[in-house]
Amino acid sequence: MATYYVRASNSSDGNAGSISSPFKTIGKALSVAGNGDTIIVRGGTYNAESALNITQTNLTLQAYEGETPVIDMGWTDGVPRFANHPGFDNDEDATIKMSGSGCTVDGVTVQNSPGRHFTIAAPNCIVTNTRIKDAFGAGMIQIGADNATITNTIFTQISRRKVYNGEYWIDGKNRPPTEKISNHPHVVGPRSHTSTWDNVQFYDCYGEGFSNYTGYGATWKNCKICDTSSPTVYLNYSPGFTMYNCEVYFTQSYRRPRNGKLGETFTIGDESQVDKRGKDFYATTQDVEIYNNVFVGYGNGLSFGGDIAAGKDSGRPANAENVLISNNTFVLHPDGFEDDIYYSFLINRMTYDTEPFVFPNGKQLWRYQRNVRIENNAFYGRIKSSNPTSRQMDAFRFRNNYFSVAPPSWITSGSNTNNIVGGA
Repeated sequence: MATYYVRASNSSDGNAGSISSPFKTIGKALSVAGNGDTIIVRGGTYNAESALNITQTNLTLQAYEGETPVIDMGWTDGVPRFANHPGFDNDEDATIKMSGSGCTVDGVTVQNSPGRHFTIAAPNCIVTNTRIKDAFGAGMIQIGADNATITNTIFTQISRRKVYNGEYWIDGKNRPPTEKISNHPHVVGPRSHTSTWDNVQFYDCYGEGFSNYTGYGATWKNCKICDTSSPTVYLNYSPGFTMYNCEVYFTQSYRRPRNGKLGETFTIGDESQVDKRGKDFYATTQDVEIYNNVFVGYGNGLSFGGDIAAGKDSGRPANAENVLISNNTFVLHPDGFEDDIYYSFLINRMTYDTEPFVFPNGKQLWRYQRNVRIENNAFYGRIKSSNPTSRQMDAFRFRNNYFSVAPPSWITSGSNTNNIVGGA
């Protein structure tokens, strides 16, 4: 296996790529590297003239020990520096696209992208010790990326925070009519299963901090999300998802989601898109464990919610089955009390179908909740539920929880035992 070196200064793409005769650009190193090779990048700033596509299998792109290479896409004032910048919302373009299985990116900083920074589009890839900052679109998207591992990585100022033609574009406003803007600092997309995030941090990002979209068997641990929009953590039909030892905080009240409401910190709400894409991407959020986490927000702390509407391309049922939420703390920030639409726990627009919902194109969808256990948690703030049916009430079990404010009576009655209601 070969090793190639890249250095930003005193180098040339006409060199041999050795440590004493390094290439000047990462793109040149990628063009000569083969499967299993290593590219070592020296410290310095690399002004990327095109997206970097890692097509080789088991290739490693890593920083030289003790140095930090910065890959800069040049999006600082809204005017692209290069004509072939990646698009705003294109799955095929990114600052770095990992399309070869088993590849690794280690120790780099990527910044100033007019679109997204990473697309992981192959299995068994690793991103570690990496800083992902200043992107107009998403920080990272996973599509067909089974067994991805993201560790010791920080996302900052991702999604909808750049200037274009002298105007700040925030949350999709004042954007070009032909361009779309991703609203996810990190999204686990279709066909991306059994991935792991360990010690991943998000700061000062618009859009959803972490959205798990049809990603089966994902694990999220020892992570921190601070100041994103809403929902901060969004399970969007996410079977087998596990989250533990994580912290989610809103510390700045001006962070607001698309609809202008303050952000939810944790949401289970499935979005069925069977009409929109002509395919049935729907799956129930089931076999989920959420434990030993802290959620502090201006909006709803824990939210089960969704809706579905005939005649629309997509609907949002809140299906949940075999979900355990235990030993967490959910806190509604005092500023959230100013408006009575925010709660530390919200059950909203739930549906338990006795027959399937039928979309306009004939697709059928069942909506239900089963075996949702909420145990040993502390809820500081108001509690609300929509008018549940007996089946919905039977689907939830509240045990050994602390509520600072009295919840709806059904939550502390019947088989819901040992719950404590304290002072507000």
